[in-house]
Amino acid sequence: MQLCEEALEVRRKVYQGYEHSDVAVSMYTLGAILVDAQAYSKAEALLRDSVALLDKLCGPSGSVSDSDSDARQPSASAPQSRATQLLLATAKNNLALCLKSKGSYEEAEELYREVLNNRAKILGPEHQDTMTSMHNLAELYRAVGDEKAAHEVQEE
Repeated sequence: MQLCEEALEVRRKVYQGYEHSDVAVSMYTLGAILVDAQAYSKAEALLRDSVALLDKLCGPSGSVSDSDSDARQPSASAPQSRATQLLLATAKNNLALCLKSKGSYEEAEELYREVLNNRAKILGPEHQDTMTSMHNLAELYRAVGDEKAAHEVQEE
């Protein structure tokens, strides 16, 4: 954990304005480690900051809209945006995991659904990360005792 904290500080110094995806990645990596250590308050704060930063870096449309012609076929000018959207999905997934661990199931469900939808649009429904998102949402439903919803998600 100490190395991740040091990496975050180094990246903050290198990218003095803090508005760089590498800073956000360091924040969500440290946040995930803090979730594992059950330091939920500190983890949640870092993860929310990471999501906010990546949202800002994605621009006005942080999530992938249905009107995007084909999110899986980015234009030459869009690779950074696509990559940042995928980083944002990971940050939101980590935040959802933290919230689930704290018992904030409704907000975690909202985030897991958003991550699932965005990954399906960007990567396709059969991609491993999309399938992982389906699994995470199903596990949330199991945690609250809704086996029917968990089964429905896995059948999608």
